[in-house]
Amino acid sequence: MPRIAKLKPVKTEGGNWRFRIPTAHSNTGKRRRIFFPSEAKTEVEVRRIKSHINKLGSKRTRFMASESSDARTAINRLNSHHLSGEHELTLNAAASFYLDHLEKAEASKTFSEVFRISLRQRKNLYEEKNRKKWTTSHAGEWKAIILGPLPHAKASKEDRVAEQGFLHIFGGKLIDEITSEDVRAWMKKYHNTSDSAWNGAYRQVSPAFNNAQSRRLISTNPLSDPDRPIVKRSTKGTRDILAIKEFLFTNKAVQENRFSSIRAGVAIRLFAGLSPTEVKGNRDKRPLDWDSVTLEPKGVYRDPQIKVSGEQAKESSQRVVSVGPNLVQWLKSVPEDERGGPICWGKKNSSLLKKFSSEAKLKGWHDVLGHTYATYQYQYHANLHRTMKEMGHTSVKTFKDHYENPDFEADAPKKLSQSVPEGATVPEVVQFSNAS
Repeated sequence: MPRIAKLKPVKTEGGNWRFRIPTAHSNTGKRRRIFFPSEAKTEVEVRRIKSHINKLGSKRTRFMASESSDARTAINRLNSHHLSGEHELTLNAAASFYLDHLEKAEASKTFSEVFRISLRQRKNLYEEKNRKKWTTSHAGEWKAIILGPLPHAKASKEDRVAEQGFLHIFGGKLIDEITSEDVRAWMKKYHNTSDSAWNGAYRQVSPAFNNAQSRRLISTNPLSDPDRPIVKRSTKGTRDILAIKEFLFTNKAVQENRFSSIRAGVAIRLFAGLSPTEVKGNRDKRPLDWDSVTLEPKGVYRDPQIKVSGEQAKESSQRVVSVGPNLVQWLKSVPEDERGGPICWGKKNSSLLKKFSSEAKLKGWHDVLGHTYATYQYQYHANLHRTMKEMGHTSVKTFKDHYENPDFEADAPKKLSQSVPEGATVPEVVQFSNAS
């Protein structure tokens, strides 16, 4: 016969009543204290526990009155379901599901929290690998996409179009609740203007989801959803380049007097392939100046050239760029007494460049002048490594993907190399050696 439990009600200093359930009779395996507001309710519960132990023994689970009521309510709800599929509708399954839900909720992070951690890791990795700080262009891209774009170059951070930023829409949302369709809809709405824009958005959003997946904060990465994955778009052979009519129109426009202060900068980009930041600089890079340009070589200098220092180069590696006969004439069209200091720098010239870009119908084309030069230079001289060196490229695959098989007019490369200012003589172009 089961041993009779001795459960004695005791009044506490606060006026309530309690009794202790020893370890031997506790359904949890641990000693418990149970409190009640009155002696009568305490006595009722003591009798219920003693009766249960006397009938079934202490090893059988016994619920408190409130627990029994909750269990009956839960069972009634499970039995009265209207679900069409087959499910395990037991208290154990329900409790397991609910606990999993709570554990996941406690571990969940918002997109904003995950993004900040991911951004810090990316920044540290870049600086460790390259031994230099993250550039302004890196920071500018993630801020434009995640925080929202600036309406114009002179706008302050308070002027950002925040409603277009990923953080504004999804920052406060738990990252495991963001779906593939959510991300796709945002990218289509704000970053579908070109393959480059789409890839830029992908490049800034994906690291946060990859970080969350590696930390098991999400079960499925919305960018790699097996049903409808979001992928980067191929830009192979899709670089925008100017046709003959378009680069002749550009050349004519830049010769107008109102654009005289930016003429040399535009010519260097179109006929030497320097990037916009290599010419005009930014917060991290100083602008190209006339001291870096040699038009009339003497001594050790055999050919006209432009020296791009490591502080200016897009890959932080200095290089020497050949100045072709037509570019020599473009640069000499600038009066000699004006060939000093930065070639194209300052707020006034930045405004002029934007105005010129609009009037020459170049707006919206990312570095189209440099891409035009690289494409035609490579096709005309058929010297892969020489052209890559001139451009500052290091990846053969990337270079070929962009410039090897473009769709252009057959005589465009030669016409570009012979394009000169009005009144100048068309130069004789000497081809590079075909050795690669």
